[in-house]
Amino acid sequence: IGEYAYEVAGFNYAPVPKREQMLDTPIALPQNPLQHTSLPDQFMQVPLRMEGGAMGGMRGATFEGREMGIRELIEQRKVWAINGIVGMPEKPLFSVRRGTAISLDVINENSWPHAMHIHGHHFIYHKTPEFWRDTALYARGERGTMKFVADNPGRWLIHCHMVEHMAGGMVTWFEVT
Repeated sequence: IGEYAYEVAGFNYAPVPKREQMLDTPIALPQNPLQHTSLPDQFMQVPLRMEGGAMGGMRGATFEGREMGIRELIEQRKVWAINGIVGMPEKPLFSVRRGTAISLDVINENSWPHAMHIHGHHFIYHKTPEFWRDTALYARGERGTMKFVADNPGRWLIHCHMVEHMAGGMVTWFEVT
């Protein structure tokens, strides 16, 4: 088929180590400026339903503005959907003013795990509320929340970080004005 070479990382070598001995403790990182307490009590609820895949039960979805059955979607190599829409929709999942608190109410309605990733924002995940994340893994059949304040203006992707799932249609977007 051919041979391809990629440079992933470079290494710099020196004749002597930078330190004569290891540090006793790691150097502490500065505190994260995102405070857990900055999340408000009230959120705009936004449903995010993941569908599709083998044994997922999806019988059809909207692709490029047209309702299609599962066989036609498979021919297009589009087998994953968010809220019944396959691939990048024309309209955003939601559009809000800057500073709006969002709760993505996620349900994984298929037999596959999905690593859901949000661009431009960090969120609190229902399983580990003490940590800010930009990606959360949802097991098959799992329900949960991703809560954040939409404080970064622009158009932002939400997608499965398993690239073949994103390419197969599990992608959407939202807008912050």
